[in-house]
Amino acid sequence: MNLNREWMTPSMEQSPEVYLVRQQMALTGVDLHLDIHGDEALPCNFIAGQEGIPDTSEAILAAEQRFQEVLMTANPDFQMERGYEPGVFGEETLTMCSNWVGQHHNCPAMTLEMPFKDYDLQPDPVQGWSAGRSAKLGASLLDPIADWLQSRDRAASGDAC
Repeated sequence: MNLNREWMTPSMEQSPEVYLVRQQMALTGVDLHLDIHGDEALPCNFIAGQEGIPDTSEAILAAEQRFQEVLMTANPDFQMERGYEPGVFGEETLTMCSNWVGQHHNCPAMTLEMPFKDYDLQPDPVQGWSAGRSAKLGASLLDPIADWLQSRDRAASGDAC
């Protein structure tokens, strides 16, 4: 099974991992979601968010945009020029993890895609896209997560500054 296409109707028989994770999410709630993938085709790091998905609020789209901007500042291996076109997955859209989570928990939910071979605009001819670069990109995620938490806390306290 492609577990990233099982989020609409998981079952213990076909996709117990998704079924059980969804159960936990229902118990705890979800405020921010990141799904980390590798992309076979595009030679760059990018985020696929909820742009183009019906009923996604402007506030969530703005939070996802801000998340990407902060990540791009934190890590030179991240870019925002290339990625999936909104709506590219058609009817499959809400069967996918981040899209399902975002819609059902009304939160920013994004898929970070990393290249399998190398980032073409900053190639490493010796190692290509490596575990070390993946780890640095992962560490860089802390910056936009911290920014998102501060923004959420300011909004909850009513502080517009």
